[in-house]
Amino acid sequence: MSKSTLPKLVETAITLRLAGYTISTISQRTGLSVSTLYRYFREYSVQPGQIKDAAIVAARKQMLENSSFVDNLKLQIAASIEDDLALAEKIRDTIGLCLDHIQNDQRIPAPLKCRSLTALATTLRLTQEVQRRALNIDEYQKANQLQQLPELKVTLMTDEEVAKVQAKLNASDAEYGANENDLELENEGDELTA
Repeated sequence: MSKSTLPKLVETAITLRLAGYTISTISQRTGLSVSTLYRYFREYSVQPGQIKDAAIVAARKQMLENSSFVDNLKLQIAASIEDDLALAEKIRDTIGLCLDHIQNDQRIPAPLKCRSLTALATTLRLTQEVQRRALNIDEYQKANQLQQLPELKVTLMTDEEVAKVQAKLNASDAEYGANENDLELENEGDELTA
């Protein structure tokens, strides 16, 4: 590592530490050893989480703008999800084998079978929870839920209400007809002058 890159890496490490990142994460991102980081942090009296919110936002923005960082993060997330799902599948397969053994072995006392079944059921539920979280199923279901339709209420109108509505319709029809006649007269006048 050249001396010209060291100050920039140290500056990055200090910024990350002030933003609250762990020393192991900073070591992984900068390539500096943990002991080197401890030495610089003592030298500059750096404590985790001292930096202001604006600087944190700026550091996050800078990291997210780095396309290689985002691509690497996507790959890490995908690999983690794939690992979780593969482990959950192995656990579920093993649960099936254990369940068959517990059911078929007559030498196992009933209380021990009950405890075993309870443990298997708990493990099954945990694997389901891992899969739900890994695939973000709950958020997907929330996004796809149909919004509740508004309630349609039908009320019967009284004779007075019907008469008022008809009067308004007749008045608007008469006004519309008068406007239509005025428009026809204007068009005829335009034709005569032309």
